[in-house]
Amino acid sequence: MKRKILSFNVAILIFAFLVISFSQIALAELDEIKLSFFQGEQTSMAMEDRPANLRVSEINFVSIKGNELLINVPTNQEPGSYYGKIIADGKEIPLIIDVNDKDSPLKPGLLLKDKIVFPGKNLNFNLDIKVIKPMPQSSIIINYEIRNPDKTSITKERREEVIDSSKVLVDSVYVPSSLKQGKYLLVAKTVYDGKTAVTSEFFEVGGLEIPEVSSKLLLPFLIAIITLIFVLLSILFYLNKRLPIIIRNQPVHTQKIYREFVTNKKERVAREKLKKQAELIKRAYYLGVINKKTYYKVKKEVEKTTQKIRSKFSRPTKLKKKRKGPKNKK
Repeated sequence: MKRKILSFNVAILIFAFLVISFSQIALAELDEIKLSFFQGEQTSMAMEDRPANLRVSEINFVSIKGNELLINVPTNQEPGSYYGKIIADGKEIPLIIDVNDKDSPLKPGLLLKDKIVFPGKNLNFNLDIKVIKPMPQSSIIINYEIRNPDKTSITKERREEVIDSSKVLVDSVYVPSSLKQGKYLLVAKTVYDGKTAVTSEFFEVGGLEIPEVSSKLLLPFLIAIITLIFVLLSILFYLNKRLPIIIRNQPVHTQKIYREFVTNKKERVAREKLKKQAELIKRAYYLGVINKKTYYKVKKEVEKTTQKIRSKFSRPTKLKKKRKGPKNKK
């Protein structure tokens, strides 16, 4: 029975080795490469369409041989998150390798809720801590670190958590207000009994924060925007459709005003209407709705009618003659 179980485990290990050893990566389709290993692990990854000038920088246990990317993590490699680059045809692909203590019973993983965060805000995420080896209920230490891609540490935070089985923690770290726009690395380390396991993820710091709109204000805001658009469209329709028609019909309106004046004898009302017509054609001219020739033509018609009203119905005031009284006789 023990022999069968042993054979089955060996078969699984061989299958896993074959899958890892002969996995392929297409460099042209990748923006970044992120891998996780324990101390002493080795693997190779075949590269599709390998460029001739391919090279790896900054990680000493990663190399290129032929058409393969070789990763050979030393057994004494310090646990941590290692950042490097794969350079091919002038393109730099970030390479992140998380190295875990070979005896660590924990395997953490990060899931960022926000890939973009703004300075002075919290970066929210879930830390998925998997227990891969039996362990008693214990207190573990969690260290968070924000790094520049050049490995410079920016900020660190520390937590303590009691676990005895796999657990997902909802957590966040503060992003300093002094951080500039760009790409940064969040590293999370879990420490149990002196054994460290690591996970990391890239995130971006934005340059301009878009203000949050409350759900209660969203509907009035949308109604206001729609109303404003409707008003603007109405104005454009008026300027491009109705206003030119009104201007072309001004002579008819002018004559109508004159006829009403002749009938009603209300000079003041007629002059007010003619004044509004003059302002309307002036506004239309300045808005570019009518040309200069049309403007002067209609303006002349309005002025002519106004003068006609004045000359026909305005009466010169007669001077009252002083009555001569009888001379006082002396």
